[in-house]
Amino acid sequence: MCDFSTRLRPWLCALPLILLQGSALADVAPAPVEPNVLDMERFLLLYRATGDERFMQRLNQHGEQFQHAIAGRKDPNTLHNLWLTYQESAQRVHQAYAVRELDLDSELDQALQVSGLFSAFLPQAETATAPSLADNLRQLARIKAALATQAATASGSLKASAISARIDRQLGALARSDAELYASIMPRWRYLQLTERNGKTLLYPFNAQIEFILARLQAAEPRGASERLQL
Repeated sequence: MCDFSTRLRPWLCALPLILLQGSALADVAPAPVEPNVLDMERFLLLYRATGDERFMQRLNQHGEQFQHAIAGRKDPNTLHNLWLTYQESAQRVHQAYAVRELDLDSELDQALQVSGLFSAFLPQAETATAPSLADNLRQLARIKAALATQAATASGSLKASAISARIDRQLGALARSDAELYASIMPRWRYLQLTERNGKTLLYPFNAQIEFILARLQAAEPRGASERLQL
């Protein structure tokens, strides 16, 4: 039985049907997750782990970018309504820090379920593409933030290790193709790998390195080339 809030209930109760329709439309392979969605999830998880308002501010910045992008679609109504639902669920996570009646982890789980629906409505790639270096960094950062909000699971830790290995291989290729960019990124990647203490990630230095590397990668690409959301 679905017991979510009024706005969330229709979306989350319809999730199985939505995902079935989405898979029928994109049998080729799942498209990479839109960068702003991963970033919004990461900052919401970081807020849950720390209570730092700056992470909510960063979430809102990425949210504004995402909202601007979906407004350009021919039929933006569904995505816009889903966006409003996500905004509400993220705000409930924010409120849960001050309102004891709200279950913080339950509100976080609902918000993440809503953000997971975006991929069912965003344009799908016609052909499968391997995740880029930036994609893998975002995925790794999102997993590390998730692990910080709960007891570390074997599957989450293994997935993080697998993504880290892919990043190492991609950096090796970058060293051969763009030595200057590699030289600016590699020290940050090495430092990022040291941001562990007693088996836990030091979220602030870890996130700072992720942000720096992503900014360098974006600056090195042609304008807009790194965007996954094609409207």
